[in-house]
Amino acid sequence: MKNISIAIFVAGFLMSVQSIVVSQNAVFEYNTELCVCTGTFDSTQYSREQLQNTFDLLWWLPYFEVDPTVWKFEEAKNLSISDLDRECTTIMKKLTALPFINNDFWNQIRDERIREVNEACRLRHLTLLAYSTPDSLLAFETTDSLCNFYREALIDGGHKMIHAWFCLNEEMKANNAYPDEVEARFKEKLFSDKALEYARVDIMLFGWWNHANGVIFHSYNSYFFEDYFRELFVDVDCICEEP
Repeated sequence: MKNISIAIFVAGFLMSVQSIVVSQNAVFEYNTELCVCTGTFDSTQYSREQLQNTFDLLWWLPYFEVDPTVWKFEEAKNLSISDLDRECTTIMKKLTALPFINNDFWNQIRDERIREVNEACRLRHLTLLAYSTPDSLLAFETTDSLCNFYREALIDGGHKMIHAWFCLNEEMKANNAYPDEVEARFKEKLFSDKALEYARVDIMLFGWWNHANGVIFHSYNSYFFEDYFRELFVDVDCICEEP
């Protein structure tokens, strides 16, 4: 009788332990570019909020809504430095104040995202300013020879800017499957009465911005993070589309 009581007690204890273990598991859903995933995680290790913040702001690079470039010169007057700075401040507050997965890997990615956003915001701020004050670009320290070439053209204007525009057009033709169409659009703008405005817009966007954005710090993209994110879960089940 005593042995039966002990057996019942042990069985009850194991069931209680099992119940506690099950109650520690929680579900987190997330979408990648091709997959809808459901992961089971141990809620005693980290929270759903930590997972969500890590996924939204560390897996993916924070999205900027305020564009520092324009496609038409007359659109430059609508650019807002205050909107850009406000957006940058909001993103930085999230990266520095919100709770994230606290381990060596994700802490490193968080530091890299902070650096990435800092450099991106500085470049965006100076680029936006340059539509009205081109020499603002001199405050951007991280450049290469092409950045310097386009920056000098934007600051000096006139013949130097037209020359840089010609060079940019040749570069764009070389990298386009339809170079004749690129050349036709270029000549149409070149022989218009707004040639200098077209030159400034094209150089700012395709010359200065594209090259300057290429020399600032960029962290890894989301493809690199998938395995590290999956490691946070007890189990992950994904339904994926064909690429």
